[in-house]
Amino acid sequence: MVTGPGSTAAAEGTAKPGARSIGDRLFSYVGNGGYHVRSYDVGYDYRPGTTKMASSVRVDAVATQDLSEFSLDAAGMTFTSVTVDGKAATFRSQGEKLIITPAHALPSGQAFRVEVAYTVDRSAAPPSPATPDRTRSISGWWDSTDKGKEGFALLGQPDRAHLFFPMNDHPSDKARVTFRITVPKNLTAVATGTLRRTTTKGGPHHVRVRHA
Repeated sequence: MVTGPGSTAAAEGTAKPGARSIGDRLFSYVGNGGYHVRSYDVGYDYRPGTTKMASSVRVDAVATQDLSEFSLDAAGMTFTSVTVDGKAATFRSQGEKLIITPAHALPSGQAFRVEVAYTVDRSAAPPSPATPDRTRSISGWWDSTDKGKEGFALLGQPDRAHLFFPMNDHPSDKARVTFRITVPKNLTAVATGTLRRTTTKGGPHHVRVRHA
């Protein structure tokens, strides 16, 4: 990755964890500090008959402070591995946060890349902290199990988009998103954005959609 004006050695002495909130007045638990996201590249594999989806995300970001640790909003997921700039990072899940400690501190101004392998389980989706009893919320996963009409949708607003992939889930940190979706040939993948490519390989049907 391209490095910024700082150096890792200098950052080690001044680095501190990024904030675990972006400071939203109504949704104080969403968003994260210490970096700005440039883009997300999200891949997932939908298979009928299971609520689990093998998934991955690549996050390209820039540190806005010397970072010893940072977090992404993420809920209802099981994490397999996390790397920062290609090196294994320490990670843990806490509440609705994926907390990541890179192998070395990230200097302020440095561009860095985070890659996360994980599994989404749509049946395990936790309710929003804003509406823990679910009575006032329509957001979250919607699944269809009718034969011949299998599929799902995610109603992500205002604070459930991070059920889908680890992110800085606040509109003040806008970024480009690319989706790489694998579904059976008899189903159609839909996402906001511009369709870039559709390919068929054996059984699955691959769709790439990008939106900003």
